[in-house]
Amino acid sequence: MLDLKNSFNYNKLNGIYIIALTDKERKEALKLSNILRDNNIKTIYDTENRSMKAQFKQADNNKVRYIMFINENSIKEEKYEIKDNINNYKEKLSIGDIIQKTKEGINENN
Repeated sequence: MLDLKNSFNYNKLNGIYIIALTDKERKEALKLSNILRDNNIKTIYDTENRSMKAQFKQADNNKVRYIMFINENSIKEEKYEIKDNINNYKEKLSIGDIIQKTKEGINENN
């Protein structure tokens, strides 16, 4: 099994990639990316309507620590699934909690 922690220097990952597939999800991704960027968090999301597989590849190429998934339910609940690529841990959080967690993750690696 591939050990991601030791292959690249995954301990230096930072930022967040937002995965969104539908127009409604992409609109939410734009809104959330602006909030994250206003909090000095490197944020990337797909603007080219790529598949989920292509977006995962893009997230990997950009060496982000976190991936946020947006779907219909998360928009309604205002809680978004976020995956930590170092610890391979997923949880659902509000945008405020995501900001806090992302900043803690960045500080922990610097």
